Formats: sequence, C-alpha cells, structure tokens
Amino acid sequence: MSHLSRRPFVASLAFVLLAGLAALLGGCVTQPVEGRDYMAPAPGIKPTATILGAASKDGSFFGGSESAYVLMVDYLTVLNAAESAGKPLLLEAGSHHITCEYRYSNFVSRATFKLNVAPGAAYQLKYETSADSATDRRFCDFWIVDTASGATVGARQRQQVSGGRSKSSSLFRPE
Repeated sequence: MSHLSRRPFVASLAFVLLAGLAALLGGCVTQPVEGRDYMAPAPGIKPTATILGAASKDGSFFGGSESAYVLMVDYLTVLNAAESAGKPLLLEAGSHHITCEYRYSNFVSRATFKLNVAPGAAYQLKYETSADSATDRRFCDFWIVDTASGATVGARQRQQVSGGRSKSSSLFRPE
C-alpha cells in the first residue's frame, strides 16, 4: 500500500471516530426522567409560585463558593440544582416537601420543609452558618421567606454540617 492510498482511509477513519464521539457526547445532555426528577409545571396551565435559592457567596480560604439551593421537590431531584440556584424554580400551588442543600467545598447540610405554596407567591431560601465552639461542630440554619412580605414561612431548621476534618478517633485511621 503506497503512502498516497492510506490518506483516504485515515481521513475516513478520523471522520467516523469524530462522528461517533460527537454522537456519544451529544447524548450527555441531562434530561428529566419522569417519576425520578422534578418537572416544573408548564406556566399558565395551573396556579404557580416560584422559589429561589440563596445567593452564592464566593469562597475564602478553600477557594470554593458557598451556596444553598432547592435540591428536591416532593422527593424528586431538581436537575442541575446547584447551578440553577440563582434562577426561580416554578412550583405548582399546594402542599410540597422542599429539600434544600447547603454546600461549601466538602461541607454539606440538608433540610426538608413542608411548604404550602400560595398561587403567585415568590419564595426565597435563606441560610446562615455557625459553629459550636465547645464541640467544634458546624451548623447551617435554613429558612424560607415570602419575598413580598419578608416574613419567614414555616419554621427555621438547624442542621449539622457534615464534611471537613473529623476530630473523632478511628480504628482504621492512625491519628
């Protein structure tokens, strides 16, 4: 086989490989799965409201950003929840279970609220972190506010933050 006769073969092989890679990567777009992922109601069909994640705070020592967002609605996963924290999430009016997540570097905390969503309302998730100096445990307080009135809707929840360096001893890890 001469040097010139290999070029069409190499070019067609490269084309087939690139086309296959494009088809493979094209299928990576995350699509909601009914029964597993939250699907927001279509606007205008039923009365709706919105909820917005907490504003993200850019990192400090660890260089990551700190944020809180709606992770699940009625125990169905919100796709790309962390990336969509700054965008209003549409909710159908009525009673819902809202699971929120706080994340900073490898620190995570979650809370679930029962929220009675009023038609036309706009809600926002709020959070505040703290540490117990006696036990060195970190906590995250979550609450939801009605943005029109500024009033807290439901109870404020305090959850322990997991992650980070543990001060407990382990049989499997030398101290």
